[in-house]
Parts: sequence; C-alpha cells; structure tokens
Amino acid sequence: MNPEPRFDVALTGDTLAGADPDQVAATLARLFKMPPDKARALLAGKPLVVKKNADESTARKFQVALRQAGARCELRPLSAAATPPPVAPQPRQSAAAADTDHADLQTVGTLRTGGTGFTGRFEVAAPGSDLDTRRRPPPPAMPDTQHLSIAEPGAELETLRDDTPPAAPDISHLSLREE
Repeated sequence: MNPEPRFDVALTGDTLAGADPDQVAATLARLFKMPPDKARALLAGKPLVVKKNADESTARKFQVALRQAGARCELRPLSAAATPPPVAPQPRQSAAAADTDHADLQTVGTLRTGGTGFTGRFEVAAPGSDLDTRRRPPPPAMPDTQHLSIAEPGAELETLRDDTPPAAPDISHLSLREE
C-alpha cells in the first residue's frame, strides 16, 4: 500500500506579478495571525516553509490561500524515505535538530484552512477569451430558410388545402367478365 503523498508548503519570498507587496503582507498577517512587520519579513526573498509534512488536500488549500493573497508559493513533495511512518510519539527534539532536512528554511505560524472560503486577489480573463481550449467540430451548416414566411402577430392562420384532385388510378388493364 502506497502512503498518501506529503508536501511542505513554502513561500518563495516573492509576490505574484502585479501584486502590491504591502497588501500581500497585510493579508499574510491576517492569515497567519501575526504582526504586519513579521509578515513583511515573509516577503524578503528568502524561502520559508509555512506548513511541513501536509497531506495533499491541506497543501492545496494553503497554496490556494497564499496565491489569492498574492504571495508566490510552491509545494515541495517529500520523498517516501523522508516521511516517517506513523509511530508512537517520541521525545521532542530541539528546533535546530528538527530542521536538519531544510536548514535554509524557516517555519512560520499556521494557516486556518477551514471556513467559508478565501478572499483576496483573483485573476480575470480578458473579455472574449476562450477558456475551453478543447478542439470542437465545426458547427453544422445552417438550413436554407429563404422560402419560409412569418405571419403577422395575431393573424389567423388558415389550413392549407391541396387544390389538386387526387390522382385517378390507371385501370385500363382491368376487365369485367360475366359468368
């Protein structure tokens, strides 16, 4: 049985294109429940892990929330060897010993992933953009409707009568005999 994939969620230290760094910092401060000056430090260009060893669902929630806030982030998959199997709790290690696999990264706060939804920056496609890029067959040819007419609104429609008499069958090959 393959274990569920695990991820570290890391801020790259940059903002998304067009995002205001001050607004992003304010949103991060609200998400992580930290002072704004500490949140500004998250955007200093140094990668920071904000969630370690998360399952895929939780990691995607973090990714969506951070991107909507305007912060650039990435999901770093953990190898199967790096993810320990669940075992009985062991004594706590020091913070320095716990970060040996990510010595250049710093873990900050926690992010509330539940709730009614996310708020923040959204990208909107230009008017008329084709969001569905699948190939479609050409539309069917339009039928010729020039011979049709439309009655005026409220006009009484009459039933069309066929004025041609019914065709008489050819009975010349038949004969009558008396018995």
